[in-house]
Amino acid sequence: MPILETIQPVQAAPTSRLVLRADERRTLNAAVQRIVIDAPPDLLARIESRIATLAPHKIEEVISGLRLFGSAAAAFVSVRRLTPFHALATADQDRMLTAWGESALPQARTLFQLVRRLTLATHYADARTHAAIGYRGPLHPRDVAVAWEGPALLDGTIDADERGPVARTTTEWTRHPAPRPLPDGVVTAATFRVASVIT
Repeated sequence: MPILETIQPVQAAPTSRLVLRADERRTLNAAVQRIVIDAPPDLLARIESRIATLAPHKIEEVISGLRLFGSAAAAFVSVRRLTPFHALATADQDRMLTAWGESALPQARTLFQLVRRLTLATHYADARTHAAIGYRGPLHPRDVAVAWEGPALLDGTIDADERGPVARTTTEWTRHPAPRPLPDGVVTAATFRVASVIT
């Protein structure tokens, strides 16, 4: 039997489709609503889509974290209410988020940062949010929109038309300034001599 017939094709890794349970989705949605006030209605779906792009073991970690954070036991420990996170009053939700964000337990802070960063990164990556905050995006794929924007001259020359309100200069900038002289009597490692040590 030829060797090529015995080689099995490599199977693609199974794609896991993220399906949050109802309680996990309620927890995530409640946290998103506290982190982004007046959040767009599709923000939760976009966050779920972003979670779905993670490696399967990371998805399980996120889901486990949501289950823990959303539990009544976590709320009881954090804000003394035996109620799941999504059912807490908004003031208690804010207190719980703050407690987890400032916790002495690094795992609690990590989970808080996971939810916070995932929410904010997804929200601010949306073109509608860019428009709402006045962000036009990077200059290279679009035209100049305001007077102070403009291309930087890479050859060091300054065109008279380019001077405008943008601070441009041909001065060479040093990355690190020269160190200040040391006070008298300070011995550095470079000036230290083995012969000067008393044995």
